[in-house]
Amino acid sequence: MGAERDGPSGVVTFVLTDIEGSTKLARVLGDAYAGLIGRHNELLRAVWHARGGYVFGTRGDSFLVAFGDPDAAVLAGVDAQRRITAEPWPGERPVRIRIGLHAGYARCVDGDYQALSINQASRVVDCAHGGQTFATDDLAVLLSNRVGDVTLVPLGRYRVRDFDGPVQLHSVLAAGMPEVDRAPRVRPAEGHNIVRPTTVLVGREAEVASIVARLRPGALATVV
Repeated sequence: MGAERDGPSGVVTFVLTDIEGSTKLARVLGDAYAGLIGRHNELLRAVWHARGGYVFGTRGDSFLVAFGDPDAAVLAGVDAQRRITAEPWPGERPVRIRIGLHAGYARCVDGDYQALSINQASRVVDCAHGGQTFATDDLAVLLSNRVGDVTLVPLGRYRVRDFDGPVQLHSVLAAGMPEVDRAPRVRPAEGHNIVRPTTVLVGREAEVASIVARLRPGALATVV
């Protein structure tokens, strides 16, 4: 469902959203689920409109939004999380949305987009848990200093589908957003979830050589 104006072309920032556990919510709420979706759509459409976003599609409980201004896209993602978090939802379970932001070249034709960057943005959404907002490095490098109290925290590099190589993901954080301390739902580029050390081991060359000799696929070496 598009807006009354044309969408941006050139370097476009795409914001994609998704409700976590929507199928389970629908099962639990029954007929009340339709009202929940209606309110969800109302809140998010107001956010996209206020930040100058162009809604070029909806898929079930998901929004596909394009922004010509990357700063506005990030601020819209923050606003969306704040609105959804603050809303008194029916039922015992809070409603949480996942948001993915990615920038790339795209052209709006007849109110719609056909671009690889949209598929890539959808993969970024899949990496997040409910309440999390992730952005790629392609977007992070475009941001100015006008994003207020928003902080982008680097999460590391991950093997995200539809990207040619490992993707540097950032967690978008700001006051009023949900606090979700969970690792991305995707495999790290290094193939494990061990945090990369910030310092190197100095000296003990013989011990290092011994450990390296023991490392092989399927083996675990423990240093005490």
